[in-house]
Amino acid sequence: MTALLYHELGHIWHDAIGTLYHDTNSISEKSLWQLYQEGIAMYCEQLLLNDFSSYHQDKNNWLGWCNKNRKDIFIEYKKRVDENESTQDFFGDWCNYLEHSDVGYYLGCELLKSLSSKYPMTKLANLEINDIYSELCNIVK
Repeated sequence: MTALLYHELGHIWHDAIGTLYHDTNSISEKSLWQLYQEGIAMYCEQLLLNDFSSYHQDKNNWLGWCNKNRKDIFIEYKKRVDENESTQDFFGDWCNYLEHSDVGYYLGCELLKSLSSKYPMTKLANLEINDIYSELCNIVK
């Protein structure tokens, strides 16, 4: 329960310090913003837990599966962004990607971890969509 509270505090912090909500013009932009928003919340969760390997979704080897399939998951997400296709099956307990729910939270957090080496926290909370897409492209290379 603590991890989930920290996750929600991450959203509150993002809304207070940065730009949590963005107007989107396409499915692709919505997918990038959702990845970013949930990535920040997950990153804050891990930061507050002082454990950058912690995911509250990790049940039944969820994290092991995500780590093992990391590259392929990122490739599929980017492909859908590029093709303006929905990524909703990556987010939420009620959805699943390859029979694994919440995979987008993993992707978002891994993306933010990568970005955190380039930007301070206040800049992380105020990124532009092209920064997010660029980092997604770098990870997929």
